[in-house]
Amino acid sequence: MNDNMGGFKTPTALGQSKYWLMAANIKWEAPIPVPIGAYIDMGTSGSEDFMANGGLYFRVIRGACEVYFPLFWTQNILDEYDANDTNYAERIRFTLNLPAVNPYKLIQDFN
Repeated sequence: MNDNMGGFKTPTALGQSKYWLMAANIKWEAPIPVPIGAYIDMGTSGSEDFMANGGLYFRVIRGACEVYFPLFWTQNILDEYDANDTNYAERIRFTLNLPAVNPYKLIQDFN
């Protein structure tokens, strides 16, 4: 997943625009020892009505890798999923920040 054009965690063209786009992305990490949290992405553009998706995310490495499991989405996103025959496994997204996974920096920070 490339976190641009609205930051929607969906494998669709929704949430992208060449004219204008207004979006909000909210993440909340649960205050428990397990690195899990909730997220929601919502927004609109010049060519689309309101769109939103959300679910749970799991932080694998702080600031470097997260996996997003969607639980809900608006009808327009669902219509895109249906049109492209997108199954649930294909809807799961992840981010990987390679500069943050620098092994030398991880070892240095560990000491």
